[in-house]
Amino acid sequence: MAELTINDLKKQADELGIKYLTNISAKDLLEKIEQYEAKLEESDGLTLKELKKEANDLGIRYPATIDATSLLQKIEDFKKLNIGNVKDAVKCRKELEALHRVIITPNNPNMTSLPASYFAFSNQYVTKRKAILFGTPIFVEKCILNQIASQKYIKATQANKKERPSAKLLPAYNIEYLPMPTEAELEEMKVAKMRKDDSLREI
Repeated sequence: MAELTINDLKKQADELGIKYLTNISAKDLLEKIEQYEAKLEESDGLTLKELKKEANDLGIRYPATIDATSLLQKIEDFKKLNIGNVKDAVKCRKELEALHRVIITPNNPNMTSLPASYFAFSNQYVTKRKAILFGTPIFVEKCILNQIASQKYIKATQANKKERPSAKLLPAYNIEYLPMPTEAELEEMKVAKMRKDDSLREI
């Protein structure tokens, strides 16, 4: 078998996601690759990238510097403590992250002059932040929409001066659901956005 060159080793390291110095020697890089492959065997053959995806789907938090073996252990511990709930967690995450095309407008008279507002949502499965431009079609995650729909404002009413004012709790925002675009329409939107971005760069 022909000896691997430093370029061959760098390509292999890049595919595995191994970080190395640009001036690393072939010997040292080969050692890094062998150490990584040994850890890979300990983590049931799953790469760190694959394990991170699984952990993210399950809502498991982990340090950025974690290795594959430690992350695999975290995932296994989570599954032991959440038997029967793992599929529910993944399903819940997908439902909360599902995109909807909507137009959102404020019902609160004190907010009608605002062009946009910022919303955030977080639980054990999902963390999302979104700037909502009012009165414009926009794609929004279900979890953000749930939060927007739950917000209320108090509207004071008084039929005449003799009656005491009463208060009603009303939805703070109106959410109009629009049909999701077709593949062709999505492509047109992407092209239009690219043109807009290019025109802004020229200014």
